[in-house]
Amino acid sequence: MKQLKAIIAVCTLFCVPAFAATQINSMDTAGYTKVASLSLQQAGLPTVGDSKAVQAIDKQCHKLGIQPDQCYFRVLSILGDSSDHKTAFVEIYKK
Repeated sequence: MKQLKAIIAVCTLFCVPAFAATQINSMDTAGYTKVASLSLQQAGLPTVGDSKAVQAIDKQCHKLGIQPDQCYFRVLSILGDSSDHKTAFVEIYKK
């Protein structure tokens, strides 16, 4: 039974998606290096911090070889109307 619990714990650890990108604002960018820009397409309310957006940012950081704890992003602008934002422009930074 103890082995089963250990196996379940390890499987849960690797199955749960981990989003590591951290949002920063324009005042925080002084100690960071800009590495990429990203345009995110989304429908609905402006939820840049939601899992799909952060997952896309994390994927870009992984492509660039940036460690998860060094991945940061800043939202430049969000286009669309007040109830259906379509495009978010994001800059990706590393520390």
